[in-house]
Amino acid sequence: ITSDRNNKLLMVVNGIVVNQKAHNGVVTELEDWDMEDIQRIEIIRGPGSVTYGPGAIAGVINIVTKSAGDLEGFKATANYVSGYNNKTATVSYGFKGNKVSGYFHGGIAATEGLIPDGYAIYNNKIGARQDSATLDPAFAAPASTYMKDFNNQPQLKFLASLKFFDENTFTARYNKSGSTIGGYKDAQSKPLLGYDNNAAPIYGDYEDRAYQSSQQLLISLKNNHEFSGTNFSLESEVVYLGSDYIRTRFTTNTYGDMIRYNPDTRRNELVGKSVDVFNAANRYYDANSFDNPLNLNQNYSENTALAKTMGLYKFNEKYKIAAGAELSTSHFGTGWGDNAQDLRLGDAQNIINGDDSYSMGYDYYTSPFINPDGKEGVNYFYVGNGWNTSDLGFVAEANLAFHPLFNLIISGRADKNTYSDWLYSPRVAIVTEINKSNTVKLVVQQSNKTNTAEQMYIKNKKNEIQDVETLSNIELIYTTLIGNHSMFNISSYYNQQNAIGWSNTSIATLPVASVELGGVELDYRIQLPSFRGGINHAYTKQLDYKLKDNVRSSILSNSEFYVYDETGLLHNIGSGSDLVGIANNTTKLYLDKYFKDKTMVLHTELAAFWGFEGSKQAQYVAEELATYKAAGNVNQAVFESSVNDHNFFGNSYFWNATFSAKIYKGTTLMVGVQNILGGEAARIDDHISPLSYNYNPNPAANNNNGTYNNRSNVFYEPRTYSIKLTYTL
Repeated sequence: ITSDRNNKLLMVVNGIVVNQKAHNGVVTELEDWDMEDIQRIEIIRGPGSVTYGPGAIAGVINIVTKSAGDLEGFKATANYVSGYNNKTATVSYGFKGNKVSGYFHGGIAATEGLIPDGYAIYNNKIGARQDSATLDPAFAAPASTYMKDFNNQPQLKFLASLKFFDENTFTARYNKSGSTIGGYKDAQSKPLLGYDNNAAPIYGDYEDRAYQSSQQLLISLKNNHEFSGTNFSLESEVVYLGSDYIRTRFTTNTYGDMIRYNPDTRRNELVGKSVDVFNAANRYYDANSFDNPLNLNQNYSENTALAKTMGLYKFNEKYKIAAGAELSTSHFGTGWGDNAQDLRLGDAQNIINGDDSYSMGYDYYTSPFINPDGKEGVNYFYVGNGWNTSDLGFVAEANLAFHPLFNLIISGRADKNTYSDWLYSPRVAIVTEINKSNTVKLVVQQSNKTNTAEQMYIKNKKNEIQDVETLSNIELIYTTLIGNHSMFNISSYYNQQNAIGWSNTSIATLPVASVELGGVELDYRIQLPSFRGGINHAYTKQLDYKLKDNVRSSILSNSEFYVYDETGLLHNIGSGSDLVGIANNTTKLYLDKYFKDKTMVLHTELAAFWGFEGSKQAQYVAEELATYKAAGNVNQAVFESSVNDHNFFGNSYFWNATFSAKIYKGTTLMVGVQNILGGEAARIDDHISPLSYNYNPNPAANNNNGTYNNRSNVFYEPRTYSIKLTYTL
């Protein structure tokens, strides 16, 4: 399942969904270098709405942090990773008492990042970044630095966990991270230094401008109570979850953006002066600052108060039921510590506080979304300090072990948002235990997901029907135990998805396509006293794909792809039957070898992604395009070159290894190598489109003057080395 952002899955921390609901989905945790406060990570593939909450279309990442009782004493770590020049340090402390136990953790990570090698396609030309002899000058800038800290601010993490009187747990966790966006598709840009005496702009050297930065604070108080003399237990929790987010523009702001709707005297003040001189008069006109709203695509916060409870009743070991409810209220609005005028939200950056917004006068996607000539409620939306919504959910599950051959699990949840109708997510599982070594499981389920909070707000303002994404899934799983030390698992599935995604036509997140998928997964694991290992292979295939009305193309697949000919007729030039950006085959292998009573451990893992057929279809779409436009022959040639000469969308191999050893009492040293194969083996492809989304054969109707603004790229993750020292007292 593909998406333009990480909002098809749920990120869960200690049972709390920490997704950003307004726009991005999963942001925090994904790029954290410090993982010392994490006890384990569970990956639940496929729809998981029933168990974890609404919105788990693709799956769930469930993080369980360390808590009170997991550590007694002091622990410190120091870690360095070459290439990225990452330096991470952590400190943890834990204690156990008769009535109170505690765990505390703090970490800091500073990363300079790296500029990767690769190739890019822009305007029917293919070449490496900074290859001005091949690429147009506008695209020949250095690539954005990969994984560089936002504005040189290090990542921070703090965790405090207290357990008291056996059944109460208090947790507070703060996470701050930020890094450059892209990898190779986005370039660095030059900051504006000032204007010469002829009012011409003066620019500095190339620097990174495309960043995202987020902060998240989670505070929870949980009570687990077992009622004596009964088979009933109750878990209750109250939570505060807050997040603050900014995303910067890919290019530095120009004074033309800032003075567009200001008197000529503003322009005259710029002539012959540096940015610093002019900035001293007014923060708002700081061209290069990330505090400047005109340099931000998004700048907002969301704050949620949540109360939830879950009761479990055991009739006996065979029959159990659980039921619960949760109620939350969320505020979407001004970023932490910002003025209301700084607020910017919306797919088109068109949600602002009012007509005094600092964003006024900035046109995005060459459309008048935010300027005095726009129309409030149509082109842009005033929200003041923000808006509030509430969510109510109910969940229930019955586990009925009628017979070893027929164990029935029925579960479901119902969820309602202020702006949505009730959404129902049912799940039925039948488990058949053929014998103690062989089990068959059949699962039928449906998961529902609302659109982003910003799109729901806009839809409500326009009195339009809210969009709902639905995934229906059938899965059959067979598991067999082989002897006492190994296990084999095979599963097959069928998915039908009504997908919400990015529409370049509407510049919004909307329903884009109906997709049907099928797949098979095989998994083998073995564990012995001296080693453990496993191998896994997954095959995924697109079975059907239909674009929604008025959608001409999407990032999901090239199977349907509509363009206009020179007479204005619309044609489907789609090709293939595979997903874009998703490998048809994924193979993973891991091995842990133990030495000297596990005081030394060798770990290695290999992941191979092969068969990117959906992405390769771009060359056939480009070939078909030549039928409708002579310039399409050039388009076809560059895509054929990308696949045949530069191995775009080729197989990717990631091979890592670490070796750890206890070198002294309480001291462990670990060394590692990431991407052992190096070179072009560890590749990451980003495929956008065989042609510009706003393509029209009539140059007068096309913002790109009729050109083919195709954009694809590949970059290579280099071989890096790491060393980590852990001391426990």
